[in-house]
Amino acid sequence: MGQYGNQPDFGTRAIAITPKGFASGSYVNVSYQDTEGNAQNVYLTSTNLNVSTLVDGTLIPKASNLTEWEDNCGEGVACWAYYNFDDSFTKFGKIYNEFAVKNDNLYSQGYKMWEIGVLDQMTTQYGYNEKLGQELKSIPTGADGENVQGTTLWLYAGGGKQGQDTFGFTALPGPYFQDGDWSLLGRYTGFWTDEDKTFAELGYDDFTIRKRDTNDKEGYYVRLQVDPWDVDYVAPQPLNSAALYVGTGGDLVVTIVGSETPVMFKNVPDASFLPIIVSNVWERGDDGLTTASNIIAIY
Repeated sequence: MGQYGNQPDFGTRAIAITPKGFASGSYVNVSYQDTEGNAQNVYLTSTNLNVSTLVDGTLIPKASNLTEWEDNCGEGVACWAYYNFDDSFTKFGKIYNEFAVKNDNLYSQGYKMWEIGVLDQMTTQYGYNEKLGQELKSIPTGADGENVQGTTLWLYAGGGKQGQDTFGFTALPGPYFQDGDWSLLGRYTGFWTDEDKTFAELGYDDFTIRKRDTNDKEGYYVRLQVDPWDVDYVAPQPLNSAALYVGTGGDLVVTIVGSETPVMFKNVPDASFLPIIVSNVWERGDDGLTTASNIIAIY
């Protein structure tokens, strides 16, 4: 998928497209120093995972309250929730329990959970990467009279510890679920790794990225590690098409220009024209899989 001009020119050209990736699945190149102090790169998804189905379309249950979360965790059932079990916090993405992230079917070929060996090197335990956490955090909103530009919700800690968003990783301060309660809004965020009961943590008042231990009743966000040479798509760029033609009907997951949330069009008929301006067509989203095919973007 690619961008083909900012001004739609309906009917003058068309390009066939194939559903790509998963919802909010683009990635960024994060640089760090290894155990020898040499520069290394890791490709990580640039937004928190935000799907409610496995790759094969199997539903991942939503926990709408503490009882449902604890019941699912106690029974070894995969589930997800929004911060504070409140649907108004969708901007942070979904928090998944341990049993969800243990399922390899949570993500497509070319992706994997954030490797613990990589995280070890990204922390400060080898004497490097002292400010990597600062570089991963999104730029905070100013506070206490400080003229710090930004639109996200990190608390302003002062002392030069505010996020810099150097790589476009844009880690938001989405609170995680730990010890039967939520971390404080604006202060911390955490991401699952491929090691059992271990997560990566960023804090509002710290330069670094930390490795933390947890248990099977906790919940954190997911940033997947990507092998750019082993995925079936490149990081998506806006389509901004004037319309979509759907040759073979079915369900269609798209992102409408001006929105960040993928939506599904159900049971689109064969040979349909959809007069919608979309930024991306996805293979899956919260409501299920794209089953339509032979899709053409028209400009």
